[in-house]
Amino acid sequence: MGLWYSALTQRVGLKPQEDEYILMGMAAYGDSDRLYHDIKSDFVEVGDRTLAKFRQNLHRGCLDWRPELNSPQDLMDIAAATQSVYEDIFRWVIGKAAKMNDSQNLVLMGGCALNCSANSIAYDYFKNVWIMPNPGDAGSAVGAVLAHKKQHMEMPHVYTGYNIEGEYPVEQALQELLTTGIVGVANGRAEFGPRAFGHRSLLADPEAQTSRTESITLNRDNFSDPLRQRSSPNMPTVISKDLSVPLCNTLALAQILDYLQSHTGTAPVGYRQFLRIKARALDVC
Repeated sequence: MGLWYSALTQRVGLKPQEDEYILMGMAAYGDSDRLYHDIKSDFVEVGDRTLAKFRQNLHRGCLDWRPELNSPQDLMDIAAATQSVYEDIFRWVIGKAAKMNDSQNLVLMGGCALNCSANSIAYDYFKNVWIMPNPGDAGSAVGAVLAHKKQHMEMPHVYTGYNIEGEYPVEQALQELLTTGIVGVANGRAEFGPRAFGHRSLLADPEAQTSRTESITLNRDNFSDPLRQRSSPNMPTVISKDLSVPLCNTLALAQILDYLQSHTGTAPVGYRQFLRIKARALDVC
């Protein structure tokens, strides 16, 4: 399933094995119904007993699929349909796993577990869901070693990388947020994995008129294509007391915050300071 998703990532002009998160972000701008049946019928073999069998080997990609679809809206519609088909397959797999087991606990691993738009589906079938912060090859390698050695390893936090020493710049970051609406913060140990949990972050005030434009400008070296700039997803920060406010994937956000906040006793202070910055900027404490 990951190879198929990567192949469609390449088909829309992104880098496979790297830009899948941008394809996920592009899906929000497209019409998921327009090409849904085309993608499903061309790539997925649907039967009574399986929904996760693909019709072709996609190790070399699928750049020749529907070459006439090349406008920006076409590409976003491909992304939307791809995400929709992925979520259908993901739901089928998770539902099958739930039927085969009595446990209410689920661990998601592998690169597909980084698809946070789809991950909330798992809570429809399992009470407790844990997704390793780095579920791709690096995290899977850790699990493989532990499985081989038949050992259990505590993972109190994900801050295991290079350490930028010094106090977290709460006041400076807060002032910059209030003045310009956007600020970059690098402090403490880097996170293990592709997710930023407060120590390496580009923070922006969504209500500031210029923050989105400036964040695109700051990323221009990495996102030279305007479509990539527009589609790169952002992660909202939610104060825990406001989790009742309607949001997309509120449950998934709650799980992220619960996980992080439950480990603040042993984790570096960076994420707690990060939450303080956002809380004060929103004038809630």
